[in-house]
Amino acid sequence: MTTSSPIRVLAITAAYPTPGSHKGAFLQSEVEGLREQGIQVDVMHLQGRAKYLTGALKTMLSAGNYDIIHGHYSFCGAVARAQFRRPVVITFWGSDVLRNPVLPDTRQGKFSRRISPRLARMADAVIVPSQEMANALPGAKITIVEQGVNFKAFRPIPQEEARRALGLNPDLNHRYLLFANSKSLPVKGWPIAEEATRLMQAHGAPVELIEVSGKPHDVVIQYMNACDVLVLPSYWEGGPYVVKEAMACNLPIVATDVGDVRRVIGRTQGCYIAERTPEDFADKLWRALHGPRRTTGRQDIAHLSRENATARVIGVYHEVLKRTGRK
Repeated sequence: MTTSSPIRVLAITAAYPTPGSHKGAFLQSEVEGLREQGIQVDVMHLQGRAKYLTGALKTMLSAGNYDIIHGHYSFCGAVARAQFRRPVVITFWGSDVLRNPVLPDTRQGKFSRRISPRLARMADAVIVPSQEMANALPGAKITIVEQGVNFKAFRPIPQEEARRALGLNPDLNHRYLLFANSKSLPVKGWPIAEEATRLMQAHGAPVELIEVSGKPHDVVIQYMNACDVLVLPSYWEGGPYVVKEAMACNLPIVATDVGDVRRVIGRTQGCYIAERTPEDFADKLWRALHGPRRTTGRQDIAHLSRENATARVIGVYHEVLKRTGRK
C-alpha cells in the first residue's frame, strides 16, 4: 500500500439503519464522514439467525480486499477477528462492556461483557466513547472518540416550516414535547414523560407529548425543529446520540442524569437535568417552556462535530497501519 492510496475498510455491524428503523444511525453518520474524507468503506450489515457465523465466513473470504476490518460492538468485533490476514479495529458501544443496571441481566449481556476485555486485547486498536468504558478494558490499545454529529443534517429550521411539513398545529402557543425513543422500551421511561405531561395539562399548560421512533433522519430533524423540548427520562444510557442531535438543532432538553448527558448539555440555558419523577420532570419542562424557545446548543457542542470524530477515527487507522507495517 502506498501513502497515496485510499484506506479500504470493511465495517461490520448488526445495527444499521433500514427503512423504518433509526437503529445504528450514528454509525451510518460515521461511515458517511469517513467516505467524505476519502476512506473507502464497505458495510457488512449482519442479519438473520446465523448472522455472526455467516459474517465470520464472509469476513475470512473477503479480508484480503481491505486494509482494515472494523467491527462495531463486541460480537461484530469477534467476527472481524475471525481472520488474521488484516488488522482489526473494534468499536465498543456501551452495553457490550458495561452492564445496564436497570434492565434484567441476560445471558447474551453477560457473555458479551465476559468476552469484550479479551477481544479488546486481541484487536490492533480499540475505540470507545468514554473513559468509563476505557477503564473496563485494561491492556487494550484504546482511543476515546466521542460520537460526532452531522451538523450539515441536524441543523436549525424555522419552527413554523417544520410544523407545516409534518402537519402539526401551526399555533406556536401549542407546545410539543418530543419523546424520541420507543415507548415500548421500559428503560426509556415513557410513563414518566406521559405523567409529567398530564400534570402540566392539569394546570392548564397547552402541551402535547409526541413519540417519534423508527423514523428516517430527515423526519427526525423536522420533529426536533417543530417541537419545543426533548424529553429523555431514561433509566440508563451510555451516550444518548439523540441528545447531541437535539443540541445541534438548538432544541431545549430535559433529561435524567444518565450517560454523558450532564457533560454534553453543560451550562446551556434551556437544558435541564431532572430527577426521575413525573413531578420534577413537569417542573423542569415548565422552566424550559418558559425560557428561550431555542438554545445555544449547536455552538456549545461544536467540538462534537462529525468532522472532528472522523479525523480521530482516521488517525486510529493510520496508526494501526503504521504499527502493523502496512503503510
